[in-house]
Amino acid sequence: MKKVLLVALVTGFSSMAQASNDYAGIRIGAGATTGMKVDGLGTLKAQPKIEFGYDFNRIFSVNGSLMRFDGEHNQISSKALYGGKADGYDARIEGEIGYAFNIADGWDLKPYAALGGAHVSGSIESHNVGLLVALPSGTQNNIDSYSGNFSGNYLTTAAGLRLTTPVGIYADARVQSLYMTANQEVRTPVKENAQFGFTVGFKF
Repeated sequence: MKKVLLVALVTGFSSMAQASNDYAGIRIGAGATTGMKVDGLGTLKAQPKIEFGYDFNRIFSVNGSLMRFDGEHNQISSKALYGGKADGYDARIEGEIGYAFNIADGWDLKPYAALGGAHVSGSIESHNVGLLVALPSGTQNNIDSYSGNFSGNYLTTAAGLRLTTPVGIYADARVQSLYMTANQEVRTPVKENAQFGFTVGFKF
């Protein structure tokens, strides 16, 4: 009886290991992220991104992504034109843990959590220009402008859900957060906040 039980346990663990190994592979996808906030510009519209990942098994994975972002905002009041623009890159790498459940023949659904880091860099311009029409004749415009570069490394977390189809096409939806120390936050126009991302790609 003990031998039968031992054989059953070994067979069960072997089957689980084989199924886990069968899930291993590379992922490549493209999509968009929305919710990024920048000083003077507010919340940016959806920004394009590419991503890659590797699944070691059904539990552990590593993910990387590169997002190109840009935005511009100008507002006119009775006394001034003010606004600005920014552009740059957000590169991330994260470790992921979860479990890919087989919900149907060849269909896998993985809820997951991820922890990693981001390098965010770019340039920003801001301006506050007084309009001539709002000033007495012969008065000079008031111009307050700034331009410069920014760069920093920050902690990231994410929680998401990834559906993989029998033909290898996958869809991934996630909520991700960017965290900064007080010292980091005063050195960059990018704000600490939560973002939403969606990606479609192929798992090899």
